[in-house]
Amino acid sequence: MNDETCVLTVQLGNSETKCGVFKAGELQATWATATHVLATPDDITLNLQRFLETQELVAPAHSIMCSVVPAATDAWASALSAVCGMRPLLVGPGLKTGLSLGYKDPAQIGADRVVCAVAAKQLWGEAVIVADFGQTTTLSVLDANGVFAGGVIAPGLPVCMDALASSAAQLIPLTLRPSKRILGRSTAEAVQSGVVMGEVLRADGFIDALWDELGQSTRLVATGRYASLVAELSCHEFRIEPHLALQGLHAVWSLNKK
Repeated sequence: MNDETCVLTVQLGNSETKCGVFKAGELQATWATATHVLATPDDITLNLQRFLETQELVAPAHSIMCSVVPAATDAWASALSAVCGMRPLLVGPGLKTGLSLGYKDPAQIGADRVVCAVAAKQLWGEAVIVADFGQTTTLSVLDANGVFAGGVIAPGLPVCMDALASSAAQLIPLTLRPSKRILGRSTAEAVQSGVVMGEVLRADGFIDALWDELGQSTRLVATGRYASLVAELSCHEFRIEPHLALQGLHAVWSLNKK
């Protein structure tokens, strides 16, 4: 018997997939795994069942997912159907989000950006920039009226590191770590400065430029795998919300539940 009070939320990303179980509106457990486009529904179902068993949770009766990986979406939807006993809600056209979209073509907004913006609006209402530091870096702006006004999309830290390593034969790929020093005194330090501090300075510059365009400062929330790394070195103050997308998914499910 599936638990009618539980919702399984899934954020299917390019490099990582995050799952969360909400019970009576509260996040009970999370799980992250690498995204494999060749994973079968049976593989995913087994891994989800193991996750639930490890957390001593009964299988949820409901599920919702957002995906930016079309090649893996159907397999995950099938697995969620098997685990929860019904098809998941899929974030996209046709679902209520409670979010006004001031975008030229709203269909082009990534579902992950939408659910993060939904969570930010639920938490703060308006005047928020959501910075998602992952495989890509995105800045999503909620204006003074709480409208999704647009934002910025750029290569993320791992993309920059991989590009540098692949184009410069003498540079060895390094582990990303914080360093407030700009002046690198070795090749390793210089790469760390260029990649890590390059990301920090770029984010800080974008935020200042966005504030100028908006005519006001905003709250800042950071999410994604590298949120803590960037926030630690930034000259701006971020609130770190590692599960922002999962929170947004649950909010969207709540708006659309029958």
